[in-house]
Amino acid sequence: MSSSLIFLLGNTPELSVAEIAAVLPSSQINFLLPDVVCVTNIAHSADVLIDKLGGIIKVLEIVETDVASKKSEELEEWLINRHLAATERVKLAVAELGRDHLPSIDTSKIKNTLAQKGVMMRYYAGSRLGLSASVLLHKNNIDEYYFIQDTQGNLTIARTLTVQDIDSWTFFDRSKPYSDRKKGMLPPKLARIMVNLALQERIWREYNDDAVLYDPFCGSGTILMEAARTAETKLAASDLDVRAVLGTKENIDWLRAVKYFMLPVSLSSAVGDASNIRLNQLSENKIDFLVTEPFLGKQTPHHAQLPNIFRGLEKMYLGAFKNWTTLLKTGAHLVVVFPLVEDNQNHKVYSLLSTLLDKLTSLGYNMSSQPVIYARPQAVIKRQIASFIFRKS
Repeated sequence: MSSSLIFLLGNTPELSVAEIAAVLPSSQINFLLPDVVCVTNIAHSADVLIDKLGGIIKVLEIVETDVASKKSEELEEWLINRHLAATERVKLAVAELGRDHLPSIDTSKIKNTLAQKGVMMRYYAGSRLGLSASVLLHKNNIDEYYFIQDTQGNLTIARTLTVQDIDSWTFFDRSKPYSDRKKGMLPPKLARIMVNLALQERIWREYNDDAVLYDPFCGSGTILMEAARTAETKLAASDLDVRAVLGTKENIDWLRAVKYFMLPVSLSSAVGDASNIRLNQLSENKIDFLVTEPFLGKQTPHHAQLPNIFRGLEKMYLGAFKNWTTLLKTGAHLVVVFPLVEDNQNHKVYSLLSTLLDKLTSLGYNMSSQPVIYARPQAVIKRQIASFIFRKS
């Protein structure tokens, strides 16, 4: 049975939407607001979706669509009527999206009216954007209602079903035995999204068919850990730094021992440059999926250094992509991070992907979707995330 759900998206909505489209290709995505989508024809539960996807903050069920009145007073009455039959104390939270130009719903009026009717209510105050995941995770049975007025002025009422488990994300990120700030800067949620962009519908399969996912710049193993947590696939890792390879193995061994998931984890690894690694060092079969964040250059470069930095990165990336043609199956999926810098002082944009794209196409790498920029505030080096399908020429 399929259903429709509303997703509240992460800090980079374009990336969240790309992830949804990749893993739910039969679904239709409709924007209500820039960071809120309604997804139709879904065959998975809200709990499964929030567990699998890295780019979704909350999942909401639709209670009512095309609500005729948008006045706050009438929405207050709607909430009162909704809870008049409650036999236990009501725990209520209210969020309003796309309604900044309108007065807020008066929850004190709701509480007082319900009290007069013999219904006790506790209101959990938050911003108009809704309660944090932390509050919803640690407080039981809160009814959080969203009043969402879309860009066309239509009003939808929805109720929170589930939220991203930030405790779990924190545990797997901070409890792993090996970490290195220089090699472990990739956020785990971003790593999960990248894995899902590569694996697509395969994340829903429950069997092992010997497919191999490879990270040739494994660092501390964040991408491979997220692959192990989300899908049943063999893993392969390499890095020029022996400490990174050993640390990745240590983290995967630790993950294997954690009882939070049931999937087996198989890892093969090798020390070596991404431009020289051979298939027999990694796998008996050619690689099905390649997901990686290579070295992106100095994190805070001076603008005068950028031309030389990008020339060096161009050589490194191109050498790696050339070597990967000997490792990959035809039809293999790749998700790779490229550095991008907007040099405002010189009014110039340095995009390694744009520089290399024609050469990569000639090697058999065909871009499968539009690249998405992911960057934290004030970051100089931005991540440009690109997806490819490899077809040997």
